[in-house]
Amino acid sequence: MANPDNMISRHELSNGLTVISEKIPHLKTIALGVYIKAGSRYETDSDHGVSHFIEHLFFKGTENRSSAALAHEIDSMGGVLNAYADKEITCFFAKILSEHLEKAVTLFSDILCNSRFSQEEIDKEKMVILQEISASEESPDDFLFDRFYRRVFHSHPLGRSVLGTTSSVLSMTREKICSYFNRFYTPDRIIISASGDVDHQHLVDLVEEKFCANLRKGIDVTIKAPLPPERSEVVISKPAEQVHIVMGGPGPGYSHPKRHVVSILNSLLGGSMSSRLFQRLRNREGLVYSIYSFFSMYQDAGVMGIYCASSPENYLIVREKILHELHSVKQGDVTEDELTKAKDHLKGVMYMSMESTDARMHLLAKSAIYFQRVMTFPDLIKMIESVTRDDVIELANQAFDEKYMITGMLGDFEGVSSGLKIAE
Repeated sequence: MANPDNMISRHELSNGLTVISEKIPHLKTIALGVYIKAGSRYETDSDHGVSHFIEHLFFKGTENRSSAALAHEIDSMGGVLNAYADKEITCFFAKILSEHLEKAVTLFSDILCNSRFSQEEIDKEKMVILQEISASEESPDDFLFDRFYRRVFHSHPLGRSVLGTTSSVLSMTREKICSYFNRFYTPDRIIISASGDVDHQHLVDLVEEKFCANLRKGIDVTIKAPLPPERSEVVISKPAEQVHIVMGGPGPGYSHPKRHVVSILNSLLGGSMSSRLFQRLRNREGLVYSIYSFFSMYQDAGVMGIYCASSPENYLIVREKILHELHSVKQGDVTEDELTKAKDHLKGVMYMSMESTDARMHLLAKSAIYFQRVMTFPDLIKMIESVTRDDVIELANQAFDEKYMITGMLGDFEGVSSGLKIAE
């Protein structure tokens, strides 16, 4: 399937692997990525953290290349190699000169199909990941967000940290890693995406040659959707100079027909320096240094919330003022001028991001993963333009419904007489 206007092409190989690319003729580089539908939501208690672990191990050597050789080869292409694992996707990607496309595809094939997952590297990487977990727990906002997501999704895997826990990482074995890898890293769950000076048919031919023979057929994977949370408040007493506050609830996922409204509501509430929360609490009243709204989206679920850090003497006032602003929006206090400014801000951010081939590569891959079709930049702009004032008000009432509102606070609460119930 090809789109001549946008020069975007998509092809599914006989084994189910999808190749999608966008040709931008005036460039001399290509952003190339391998995306696997594997993340922490697919893990069990016993292998919690395995997706993140595998992402680390991808660069620790293959049957054909040592870790040093992998690094040297990507450097010799003038390229930059990176990777991430989140709740639903694991990805490794590179920016290369277009003349090195075949070398890069060969390298990626070796990483995905021939990684050794040696016991020696597994033991080393346990120590590295344990340091990541420790650093996250020592960061007040990271620690609070972790507890917040646990409450929003309660027992569902989406509520767990991508990193795993100290106990799950220490108990990670090569057998667990290989078992998970063999189940989820299969052609039908892989998308190869490219943007830049790329010829689509050449890319398809290379992928078919390098990947097809080395990947086993996948099996059906059933996932359950999370249930709505119950309203709750978690207060964590830890040494900290400020009080960190996060509040919010369930938002739309990628499958929701109004998913694009969340971007507008986010921009209006706290997604920019001109947003309501930033202007009132930061600029006009000086009650916080940092405040913003945020959202996360997954296949069938999402989260929307607000984060800020306040002085200990002002945190209760700040919380009430945030709730007041939310109530105002939920009651319909949204002007057409505000809506237009939020749209213009979001479109500006999107236009600038689309100047990056990395961003375009990610958009192509995620549209294939979540929508099973090509989602272009003009499609996104049309969605943003279509959002109405009523859409924003409706979503605000859903995402910040008091029945499901989760509030988390972290600070040095020992000895305070606020009536707060201190959690773990």
